[in-house]
Amino acid sequence: MQMLAVDQDVIRSRKEQSEWEKHGVSTVRVDTMQEAIKKLTQDVYILICINADNVTYLPLLRIMRETTSTLIFIATSNVTTQDHADALYHGADAYGPFQDTPEKNIQSALAMIHNISERRSAAKKPVQVITCLGLLLYPKYRQVFCHDAEIELTRTEHELLYYLASNSGQTLLYKQLYRKVWNADYDRSCHQILSQHIFRLRKKLKAGGFGGSIESVHGTGCRLPAKGQDTTNHG
Repeated sequence: MQMLAVDQDVIRSRKEQSEWEKHGVSTVRVDTMQEAIKKLTQDVYILICINADNVTYLPLLRIMRETTSTLIFIATSNVTTQDHADALYHGADAYGPFQDTPEKNIQSALAMIHNISERRSAAKKPVQVITCLGLLLYPKYRQVFCHDAEIELTRTEHELLYYLASNSGQTLLYKQLYRKVWNADYDRSCHQILSQHIFRLRKKLKAGGFGGSIESVHGTGCRLPAKGQDTTNHG
């Protein structure tokens, strides 16, 4: 068994890792919510613990909730009523203060697992998440994130990026992209429209911190490189 810790405090995480190991549970630690969501598409965990003191968790909490049925616990040294309500509203199973010692933190987490697991019933429906070159795409809500910050895209820009990310490593001809996104036949008069949208998409991705690139291929199409791409349905 293993639990997932979203925590930038390496020292705290190591102390609690030792306590978890006494209960036969290994710990995987990541720094960001985006890294955590990718881990959740690759493996199974009994619990997700998020340190609200050093992780900006709320913007991606809903996506994490719909990506997994694993219990989510938000821990903080500064409990507020509003933060508590926001955490539960966006999908956390529990929200509370850090205890005096790592041992007490683990005991609280184990009690929460026991109590919530008994009440939980129906499994969640699978939800699609695409991770590609440091981007995270959530097609259900047409959302795109980079380094846990959302990049605002128009519907057309999102459709272009979604199609490229879903086929990363493949060169997509301009006419393929146009037919897929605009649902219309492509001719030379359409090229300028498509080029303008791709230009704006590149600009927004760069401004949002995306380090990759939409590559042009011999003037006939474009692509996103395959490295780092991972598409999955996970429930």
